[in-house]
Amino acid sequence: MALRNCLHPVGFELETLKGSKPQGSSQLPASQKSLLFLKYEELTKDTLFYVRKLAKFMGKLFSRDEEGEGLPERIVKLCSFDNLSNLEVIKNGQDRPISSLQIDNSAYFRKGNPGDWKNHLTDNMIERMDHNTKEKLRGSNFEFGVSTITNS
Repeated sequence: MALRNCLHPVGFELETLKGSKPQGSSQLPASQKSLLFLKYEELTKDTLFYVRKLAKFMGKLFSRDEEGEGLPERIVKLCSFDNLSNLEVIKNGQDRPISSLQIDNSAYFRKGNPGDWKNHLTDNMIERMDHNTKEKLRGSNFEFGVSTITNS
């Protein structure tokens, strides 16, 4: 599974479901039941834990040498919101620079604060998004809300 599939906001790319979902059913196909869902709110609480969890899920555990060299910590630093949002391509680049619809890459970055989405979506938008997500993920192991399980 490609890393980008694991990091999609709802845990998988909807493209992978095209043609594999039975007509009239919103249930996930059996081949999609082995998914890792990462929630931003949880990820920001213990990023290092989730980097290791993602590596394990992908069958790519960090070696003792990689752990000793601080590779997981370096990945966390390189992928941090602060680092990514300050990249030159984000500050000055554009999405679809050739088309008539040009969007500054910086538009895809807000504050990076968990729960900040509540300041940008109406109650109606939240309800519709929750409904659609529940419908699309019915039959998966996805659970709404932030986990109360500790990662120790």
